[in-house]
Amino acid sequence: LSGGNGTEYYFGHWIKWSPGFTWNAIGTKIDYIWTRDKSPALGGTQYAYIATRTSFGGSGLIVDVGIDTPHARHCNRTAPTFATGRWYWFEMRVKMNTVGSRNGVIEIWVDDVQCMSYTDVMMVDINTTWGYFLHSPEWGGGGGTIPATQHIWVDHSVISRSRIGRPGSTTSSDTTPPASPINIQAR
Repeated sequence: LSGGNGTEYYFGHWIKWSPGFTWNAIGTKIDYIWTRDKSPALGGTQYAYIATRTSFGGSGLIVDVGIDTPHARHCNRTAPTFATGRWYWFEMRVKMNTVGSRNGVIEIWVDDVQCMSYTDVMMVDINTTWGYFLHSPEWGGGGGTIPATQHIWVDHSVISRSRIGRPGSTTSSDTTPPASPINIQAR
């Protein structure tokens, strides 16, 4: 992530879990957002981060913020329950806190319905910017065995400085993802 002040972004993408997907009891991670610089409050060896994950059974969503207390933030608007074999539009807004203040923002929408909104988050303790966003599907993080081969698909990832909204949708019943891109070029 580069250009501009780099302290506020919207991240959106389609996501689908394969039919019969089994969620881990700790959670199945979806995305990570990392800061550009290391944070002294973490001993100078770890980056401040935000991780999103689904709860056990695909019911609900949790956001983990590396240096914040509470570390885990749960849905405080509506609590989505994810079904397997269905596409969902997932969008998150993150705005860094001012150093020394608990004024960072995390907002999440699933299929354009807001499920999370916090304006009192401590994300960083030094002046820095967001550096990296990555899809990082991880099953668990606290043990367990994956019972069978399963998949998580992600499509149409968007990074923006303003609200994205579900692409191509004019009603809340549209759950079809966009066509796969062709002839992609990085510049």
